[in-house]
Amino acid sequence: MWVVGADADGARQAHEVDLTGGIVLALGAEGTGLRHLTRQTCDWMVRLPQLGAVESLNVSVAAGMLLYETVRQRMTGKASRPGDAPPRTAR
Repeated sequence: MWVVGADADGARQAHEVDLTGGIVLALGAEGTGLRHLTRQTCDWMVRLPQLGAVESLNVSVAAGMLLYETVRQRMTGKASRPGDAPPRTAR
């Protein structure tokens, strides 16, 4: 299983990462986000699209957006821009 963390400063947007396989979604607290060690455990750090000046999303809204993107990819069979498998790091 791949661990996908959500963060406003994530390296990729959620639709750019392949969410069709076995994944674990990690979401942090509103405002403070994920803890440092949790971030290190993630294979991918993704951000959600936002327009305007938004400090952070409500965690339930972020979860809903990520779950929607996961279902969308699984129904279509692909990410919007397929990416390579994330690099596996020794844990």
